Amino acid sequence: VHSLARDKSISVRSCAILTLLASLNIDHDKAIAWFIECVAADPILLGTPYAKPFVHNAAYRDLNSISSVVESMLRSEDVTVVWAGAVEVCLLGLDLNVPPQDVERVERGTTQMREAAATFYAANVSHQIVGAVCRNKLKPFFSDPEVSVRTQAATAFQHIGSIDTPAQSDLLAAFLASKPGPASLELMVRALDESQVQLPDLVCQLAELDR
Repeated sequence: VHSLARDKSISVRSCAILTLLASLNIDHDKAIAWFIECVAADPILLGTPYAKPFVHNAAYRDLNSISSVVESMLRSEDVTVVWAGAVEVCLLGLDLNVPPQDVERVERGTTQMREAAATFYAANVSHQIVGAVCRNKLKPFFSDPEVSVRTQAATAFQHIGSIDTPAQSDLLAAFLASKPGPASLELMVRALDESQVQLPDLVCQLAELDR
């Protein structure tokens, strides 16, 4: 496995990552060390299919050891790799002791980072355990300077029917306070049309805003 992970061929190293992923269950210290050595050969390896799952699973075994790879992902010229790295930071920030400044760096980072963060928090607003945290973290993205980020944040309303009425009210009020643009409003209206939300006052405000 070690030989494959440091092979001269980038394609061989790419395939070796799957073997390294399996090796995490046997000796995670070696697997992480060999993975770092493997992807150091070419940044393109961070965008291969098994790199993200490896980083995710490795982080739960030794966050400090894999942090340099996460940093490389955030600095990548490939926007899909940056996106994956940003999502991973946000996720780990909820589960592990990731320094708050590292999470804030993503939440206030490049457009791609903020889009990823907004998408991640929006997708988890109704999560049984971290839903409340995700809803609070999502609110600033409603007012983001970039339309693409605000639009991603508005996808949260696809899940609004799965949270209780006070949480629905709080999230919708924060959205309306941000004075959303047409793209975000369209997502919001479609989501409400398909939900059982019972917030007449706020829905009336939304209708007035949409005129």
